[in-house]
Amino acid sequence: MDILKFEDIIPVINEDKNYWLVRTQGGRYYDEFKSGNFIAVGWNKITLDELMDLRHHEKVIKKISNEYPERTRPVRLANQLSTFVKDIKVGDTVIIPSAGSNKITIGEVIGEPYIESVDEEKLRPDGKKPCPYQKRRRVKWIKTISKWDMDMEFFKLFKSQHTISSANDYASFIDRMMHTFYIRGNEAHLILDVTTQGKIPFDTLFPMGTEILNLAKDFNKKTGAELDLSDIEVKINVQSPGKIHLTGKVKTMMGIGFLLILLTGAEVEFDVPIVETTVNLRVESLITTVSDYLDAKQDREHDDLVLKTYMKELKVETPDELKKLMEIENNLKSNDEQKSESKSE
Repeated sequence: MDILKFEDIIPVINEDKNYWLVRTQGGRYYDEFKSGNFIAVGWNKITLDELMDLRHHEKVIKKISNEYPERTRPVRLANQLSTFVKDIKVGDTVIIPSAGSNKITIGEVIGEPYIESVDEEKLRPDGKKPCPYQKRRRVKWIKTISKWDMDMEFFKLFKSQHTISSANDYASFIDRMMHTFYIRGNEAHLILDVTTQGKIPFDTLFPMGTEILNLAKDFNKKTGAELDLSDIEVKINVQSPGKIHLTGKVKTMMGIGFLLILLTGAEVEFDVPIVETTVNLRVESLITTVSDYLDAKQDREHDDLVLKTYMKELKVETPDELKKLMEIENNLKSNDEQKSESKSE
């Protein structure tokens, strides 16, 4: 049986990673980048060897002026090519936009630069000419997102017309578009998707937040779980649909996430094998504590009904990553119980 690591289920994001927007020639090569699992840049007469050697940078600028005289800013182009070859690292996140930026696909760079020979006369299966760009990098595409599901602030990124642009200023937007629960540095991020259409009632959204905090406080009081509620940060995207972004310590965010999943009766349907936890946190113990608390309590039934009503009204979706982790731990617990029963027989 395969053993999954914690990071296979809950994304643990390296704080040093960079984020990049890579243009697709107005969407012309978007489908090919996506289906071929790569990103690419043109100006084929400039070689990888020339770009990799810092000593050749001035020569590259001069060669661009000679080979591509229509380029009025050879220094800028040389810097863009250098970024593609040297600055983009394996593990970095890349975004490619479709025509009109109607959708984007987000992925992770998984390979170093390479040269791909292209037969420009051989048409693709869809009848279109292939992307002629030879300088390429392999990418594992993770998620495609419609523009209707993007944060409004994120659209500012597309104002840049460079072939490659840093998207580091939009890292938080990108992470929460990709994941509903993730860890970055010493903090965990819990994303609650508000999927209701139309206006979001003021007297539902904010009381729901108060009830979530009260639930966590009561959980601490009854179980001694010591979830740190003092440093939770909240960011709210008030679009409809929108997102509620909670940030805090890993145990705290997991505890709140598990409470909401079990409280609302969210379905957990993942069939995944045993997990090897590499984060210093007893996940199974936390899940059990949350489950026992919700089973045993009686004095909060009215408040919990109010919270569930708020979440139902806003159509709040709880994190898939935590549901998956809970199912794995439940499977593991069931397997252990079955083994114990077999031994006793």
